[in-house]
Amino acid sequence: MSNNHHNNSNSSNPILMSQDGIKKIERDLYDLTENKRPDMLRSLQEAREKGDLSENAEYAAAREGLTHIDIQIGKLQRLLSRVVQFDENDIKTDKIGLMSRVRILNLKTEKVLEYRVVAPEEADPRSGSISSTSPVGKALIGKAVGEEFEVEVPAGLVKYRVSEISK
Repeated sequence: MSNNHHNNSNSSNPILMSQDGIKKIERDLYDLTENKRPDMLRSLQEAREKGDLSENAEYAAAREGLTHIDIQIGKLQRLLSRVVQFDENDIKTDKIGLMSRVRILNLKTEKVLEYRVVAPEEADPRSGSISSTSPVGKALIGKAVGEEFEVEVPAGLVKYRVSEISK
C-alpha cells in the first residue's frame, strides 16, 4: 500500500527554484504569519465580543478569513519544505532547460520575446517567467539556438525560432 501511495504522489519531489523565487515565498509566508493572521485573529476576537455568534456575519467572515489564511500558510510551508535552490552554474546555454533565459522570434510577426523557463510554482508571465509545463515552456525545453518550433496557443498555431539562450 505504501508503494502505491508513493507512485501516485509527487508531493515529495524537490522543486527547483531560483533564490528570488524562494525569497518571495518566504516573504509571503512571513506576511501571512506575522501580519495577516494576527489581524484576522483580532477581527475574530472583536466579532466574538459582540455577542450572539449564530447571527454574527462579522464572526462568520473572520472565521472564513482565518481558515483561508491557514490554508495558504500550510501550502507555502509544504512548498518550502520541497524547494531546492537552483545552482546558477547548472544552467546550460547549449540547450534550453529549467532556469534558462531565452529569446525567441515569432516568425510571423518578427517580434522577439524574452522568457525565463521556471518551475510552475515560480511562474509569473508578467515578469517574463514562464512555467516549464506551459505550452510555450514545454516546447522550449531541449531546444538549441536556431531551432524552430510550433506552439498551439489560444490565438492558434504560432511558429518560433530560438535566437538566444543565456543564464
